Amino acid sequence: MGQKSFFIEFAVICLLIAAISIVAYTGVGGEEETGAAAGAASLQVQEHVEVVRGGAATVPVTLETGAGTVGEVRYTLCRVTAAEEKEQCPMPDGFSVGIDPMVFHAEPDTAYQAEMNLSACPECSPGAYVLMLDAGVASRWIEVTVV
Repeated sequence: MGQKSFFIEFAVICLLIAAISIVAYTGVGGEEETGAAAGAASLQVQEHVEVVRGGAATVPVTLETGAGTVGEVRYTLCRVTAAEEKEQCPMPDGFSVGIDPMVFHAEPDTAYQAEMNLSACPECSPGAYVLMLDAGVASRWIEVTVV
């Protein structure tokens, strides 16, 4: 009977360790959750934009803040080597991009609207360019085609 009792105690200890691990992983009873489980911020913007040389385009941007998002949000826009990459490269000559508002105060669980303005002068080289829009709490990549 001693060996059977040992295995029962061992099984109970394993179950307790598993339960503690699950509670620690999910944040139950602990500090505030972070990430998707806590309602992380999300950034919504068109993934593909076309700009005609000598023309402009305006693209709506929506930032939905998460439960833990509060304070100043500052958008940054830069050209990167490829989607899902963060290595920056120069904007093409004659191409400009901006966002309005660029800086604002955010509260938790709120949607904020902005406009991304793109323009290409007639001399701008046609081609596909990848931009990264970063809000600090969320990022998106946008492919811009200049035609």
